[in-house]
Amino acid sequence: MAETGSVRSSEGASSSYAEEKERSIVTQKIDECKLQLKELNAVRAADVEKFIESTKKVETAHGFGDNPQINRMRHNFERKNRKHTSDSDALQKKLADYEEKLRQINSGEYEPSPTKSSRLRRTGTNIKGMTENVISGPLEIAHKIKSAFGSADDIRSHRSKNFGEL
Repeated sequence: MAETGSVRSSEGASSSYAEEKERSIVTQKIDECKLQLKELNAVRAADVEKFIESTKKVETAHGFGDNPQINRMRHNFERKNRKHTSDSDALQKKLADYEEKLRQINSGEYEPSPTKSSRLRRTGTNIKGMTENVISGPLEIAHKIKSAFGSADDIRSHRSKNFGEL
């Protein structure tokens, strides 16, 4: 029977479930990026064909002079082309990042980010140490009030002298 996990060169052990899950997620994202790039290139090619076809029609109908309609079409095409270029560059960068992440996962260099539950567990241990401070805060305030005014009866009498009866 074949082993399902891959052997990491750094440890010589099977890869964990988290690595396999991360690898499949990154592979899926790489496939999505490639598909988006393919679709973007198809749209760009269609825009080029449309521009060439439209300019030929206008030039044959109105001549080869300085036609404002051709200038508007050219400006619109250049704007679309810039947008396609920026979108393509962003997708290429994202694809390169995903491929680098996959390379790190395959070589054993990548450590998956901690899960929500592990972050919560770490936070929980920190909170346990702080509970003494949180509980002692109100006690300290009560002690300061008591030392300043005396008892609760003294607070009412002090309040009535300074603020009037409520």
